Amino acid sequence: MITAIVAMDDKHGIATNEGIPWDIPKDRHYFKTKTLNNTVVMGYKTYLSIGTPLSKRSNIVLTSHSNIKKGFKPARSINEVFMDAGDNFFVIGGQDIYKAFLPHTQRILITRIDGDFACNRFFPEFKSKFKLYYKSKQFQENDYIFWYEHWQRGD
Repeated sequence: MITAIVAMDDKHGIATNEGIPWDIPKDRHYFKTKTLNNTVVMGYKTYLSIGTPLSKRSNIVLTSHSNIKKGFKPARSINEVFMDAGDNFFVIGGQDIYKAFLPHTQRILITRIDGDFACNRFFPEFKSKFKLYYKSKQFQENDYIFWYEHWQRGD
């Protein structure tokens, strides 16, 4: 199953030029728990922002760049990702990678962060093809109000 996992603000914003504009340790733990012992697929900008491979995960970078560090596996195309990862992995960003894999995605795990963070990177529109099947209670940490949503492809 291909799963997108993402944190977003009220306007589907996921990042700014400076990176992720919120700091929520509980969300980082949630991300780690969900993706541990799985394959994660990311784009080049996400790879640069992470810097080191995510431990206990197979890290694939969809990129045309050749200077990929040890611990990350480069893939030059979506087809190459499928050849390397099969059809069971997590898409972890960024904007272009989410958009490229959305037609193949069966599930989206969202951390919704209350507010508008003036992002210039966004998660693509998805609600017309997916159905909400889980919404958690609200949490508050580091002055952020957030909750979790799980969406399943419904078309």
